[in-house]
Amino acid sequence: MIETVVKEFFNRIFQKGKELRDSLQDPYEQLTSFVWIYDREDPDYFTGYRMFFEIMAIASMDEGYREVFHQWVNGWVELLEASIEKGIKSGDFKVKDAKEAAKTISAVYQGVASRWFLDPDNHSDEWAKETVKNLIKFIVSKD
Repeated sequence: MIETVVKEFFNRIFQKGKELRDSLQDPYEQLTSFVWIYDREDPDYFTGYRMFFEIMAIASMDEGYREVFHQWVNGWVELLEASIEKGIKSGDFKVKDAKEAAKTISAVYQGVASRWFLDPDNHSDEWAKETVKNLIKFIVSKD
């Protein structure tokens, strides 16, 4: 039952991210549109992050939850990959492998989120958003 609740919650978050991404035309803006996850005023902030960290902890010991975590990661990678492919086709991005770049950017979002959520006194919303934007720019501009 918990697994179903988690999946439904994350599906709702993915849908929100997809709608925001799709409302934008520029591929870089699409990739950075997910910085909305670094908003402590967002109504899903507290529940979503607690759920995410709980799933990670359980997944470290339980194969079934490892699959839930895998699905969560793949959901983000797919959202990012579409924008990267668009940027490659338009010539805006120099990166060659959209999937690998999406995995890297997904890891950046996750790593920044961990520090931002767990150490808010030293990692503000603005720090998180600017860090992600700068790293994405660096990643997609590499050959």
